[in-house]
Amino acid sequence: MQNRARFALDLRTTTPLTDFGLNNLSLGRAFLLQALAKGTEPSLRASAFNQARDYLQQAVAGLREAGDQEFVSRGLIARAALYRAQNEFAPAWADLEEAREIAERGEMKLHLADYHLEACRLCLAQGEERREKGEERGAEEHLAIAKEMIEKMGYGRCKPEVEALRRELEELKS
Repeated sequence: MQNRARFALDLRTTTPLTDFGLNNLSLGRAFLLQALAKGTEPSLRASAFNQARDYLQQAVAGLREAGDQEFVSRGLIARAALYRAQNEFAPAWADLEEAREIAERGEMKLHLADYHLEACRLCLAQGEERREKGEERGAEEHLAIAKEMIEKMGYGRCKPEVEALRRELEELKS
């Protein structure tokens, strides 16, 4: 995945700005997955996190410049996942809230489901329920909303994520 995205970045003179942002997004996600992979050496993990951060920053900036809100929302959710993985909760929530606003304005229901899944993970990572700005949703509420949306839309790709988060919540309760 990293090689394909790098190859596409080398074609800068012939691809539109959105493509650069999406390629950076792909690279950022790939490096984040590499950083999170079990068994990754600490020095490689740190390097992968740094590269993920660089690519995701470039992705969000490039997608904003391209002006395609659908892709900006995807970039923000991916960057929020990076922030969550590095225990940087305030910027993670800021990115998620912006992604939610974009998704609501654009009636992007798949992105709203992704928002609720990442918000659930973020609540779990914080180890507490989120009670900020009048927000009364915690991990369980975000997961319930995501599950309902996913079932209504037939967004089957997310069912394993829902199940994994449900099991994680159950384990925390016991």
